[in-house]
Amino acid sequence: MEAAGQTKPFLGPQHIYADLNSVSPALKRSIAGEVTSSGAQFVEAAIMAPVPPSGHRVPILLNGSSAPALLETLAPYRMRLELLSAEIGAAAAVKMCRSIIVKGMEALIFECVLGAGYYGADERVFASLEETFPGMKWRELADYVVGRVVVHGERRAREMEQVADTLRAIGIEPIMAEATARRQDWCGRSGLAARFGAEGPATYRQVLDALAKSAAS
Repeated sequence: MEAAGQTKPFLGPQHIYADLNSVSPALKRSIAGEVTSSGAQFVEAAIMAPVPPSGHRVPILLNGSSAPALLETLAPYRMRLELLSAEIGAAAAVKMCRSIIVKGMEALIFECVLGAGYYGADERVFASLEETFPGMKWRELADYVVGRVVVHGERRAREMEQVADTLRAIGIEPIMAEATARRQDWCGRSGLAARFGAEGPATYRQVLDALAKSAAS
């Protein structure tokens, strides 16, 4: 909303303003009101997968009456854009509800790794999970998601707070969303992102080793 307010004085009817932030449907609608009061057109967008490695080919949902115009403008770039024809907030709802699963799974796996690694139980845990859920490479998944949380935990925590707002708005107590936000935020405040840099750790064991060293110092 703050960014939209700062941009508003420079907008006019010739502009299409697309908001790609991961925020609640209610906030998307508020941003749309701020933008369209300038005479500009508004498009709600939701990025539906990690940007790396897809780059500009990452799937994006577009919504709003001006979405077809934006789609036509961006057509030469072969982006993966999908149109929704619904009230502003519909794309955000898809994004927010998806994040309950994706960010929630990240938080669960991270917490599992913290506990299992401390007790030296991680190999057995992942072997058991692979029997229960065949086809899922749990150790590789743990390496991936722990690395993602280390690099992006703070931003993910803010997104999960928006997920919690999304659920509260319809009378659902966001028990899991708030817990996910806490774990993601914990990682963001741990200093691990600065330790590993933009690329993040290659394995969850590197994270466990770093935490153990920090605790011992």
